[in-house]
Amino acid sequence: MANQKTVTRNTCIVGLCVAINLAGSKLAYYAHIPIYLDSIGTILGSALLGPFWGILASTVAGLVSGILGDMYAIYFLPGAMFTGLFAGLSLHNKKNTIPNSVWKSAIISVPCSIVIAIINYYMFGGVSSSSSSIIVQVLSHIGMPLSWSVMIVQLITDYLDKLLAVVLVVLSMPKIRRSIHI
Repeated sequence: MANQKTVTRNTCIVGLCVAINLAGSKLAYYAHIPIYLDSIGTILGSALLGPFWGILASTVAGLVSGILGDMYAIYFLPGAMFTGLFAGLSLHNKKNTIPNSVWKSAIISVPCSIVIAIINYYMFGGVSSSSSSIIVQVLSHIGMPLSWSVMIVQLITDYLDKLLAVVLVVLSMPKIRRSIHI
């Protein structure tokens, strides 16, 4: 069983990761960019502490975001939890470099993208709080089936989002590990 000091440290790190997720999601929303920026904290928590803590960070961030007005965040929690799981499995206690961020981002984003695309298509008809919904609507209005539009846009935007997050985490990990002694 983990000692009290470790649990306290991990809980504080998760709190910081939740704040990073919330700040990123608001930045993406208000800047109207078609990526999400809501999983940087999840990926950081997963890389530092493992899948459980990344899932916890994504769940708390999604619930808080939903309470603060983005109800879509609650519905997309399963995808966020997949991000925490796969980020933890592929990044925690592993050799992480910028070159291997390319394929690790795919491992993290594809399962999450599939879950989110299914939720988005069946529950919201391809329209959510993200600016990527505009791309979905354009593709479907030029003749692409809505289901394909949702899936393709989700796979592309989620991959780019996770790639950015993984690169930021990989670049920051050495300094973070030294400063908090993990």
